Amino acid sequence: MAFITVIGVIARLSAAYIGSLLAQVPKKNRAVIAILHTPGGEMHIVISTLAVELGLITQTVYVAIIAGAIISSITLGPWLSLAVKRRGRGTQILHVPVDGVIEDLGTENRIKALETLCLTASKISGLAKEKIMEEVMSREELISTALEEGIAVPHARMKELKKPVLVFGKRVTGVDWNSPDGKPSQLIFLILTPHDDADLQIQILSFIAKTMSKRGIREFILNIQDPKKTKEILDDIFKELTVSSQENSGDFFIADDTG
Repeated sequence: MAFITVIGVIARLSAAYIGSLLAQVPKKNRAVIAILHTPGGEMHIVISTLAVELGLITQTVYVAIIAGAIISSITLGPWLSLAVKRRGRGTQILHVPVDGVIEDLGTENRIKALETLCLTASKISGLAKEKIMEEVMSREELISTALEEGIAVPHARMKELKKPVLVFGKRVTGVDWNSPDGKPSQLIFLILTPHDDADLQIQILSFIAKTMSKRGIREFILNIQDPKKTKEILDDIFKELTVSSQENSGDFFIADDTG
């Protein structure tokens, strides 16, 4: 009886996981979806009752089905809670390396600025510059990634990436980025994230937009001329956001002090 119960739970779990895989659901969400589809319910009990009355299954199999439905329903809460916590701990690290800071992009042309940013991202990630540029431009052609107040956040999701890559570049006189307020973009963040983690990209974009909306922070970063100092400031900013996000939502970034 225990064997049949276990087989039933594993079968439902596996089927849901495979379904989420085929549906290209982000990897970190697949376990949660599979667990949610595991519990047996009223339909299991109704169908198994009909089956035993018609002599299609034995009494032992019937009891095993009922036991599986009850056990899987009781364990759903703790099991799902554990999966959600593990999902949070697996959130990718946000890190700005020193060689990912460009103190002067040297151009007011958006395409040339993107080429410089993509070249730097290529050296950091090991991906071909042309491939990065193709994906970034594909996104730019849909709608400008410039925000207001001199901020731009070009971004792309890359199948070859295992963790996010963040490159920062600035131009005091600004780059023409077709921004909503008509101002040139002075602080530009190139964001590359794994293709199967759309949530991560949204979180990074949200963090940057929220932080850079503060005029004092923007002006402070613009006045720095040392890449190492710029990196330290950016790390401090994201560290503060990490603490705040952890307290408020439970889905957070971990500051990285390596490299």
